[in-house]
Amino acid sequence: MKKLSCQQCNGQNLKAKLATYPIMMGEKQINIGRVSVRECLDCHELMPAEKGQEKIGIHYKTGGNVSLGNKSSA
Repeated sequence: MKKLSCQQCNGQNLKAKLATYPIMMGEKQINIGRVSVRECLDCHELMPAEKGQEKIGIHYKTGGNVSLGNKSSA
């Protein structure tokens, strides 16, 4: 199994955690809460883990409009 390294500094001192992850949609920044990421303890870069990538992908597909439950407007 290949050891993971930081995309920014190539450091291998990574820590898994849940964090708020910012994405840009056009010129607007959207902060996605509770994304599974790996944080580089050398440069503090956040890299989404596989489950985090899935959550980010859902926000891109919906244009950032993710709601819980079925609420219909009358």
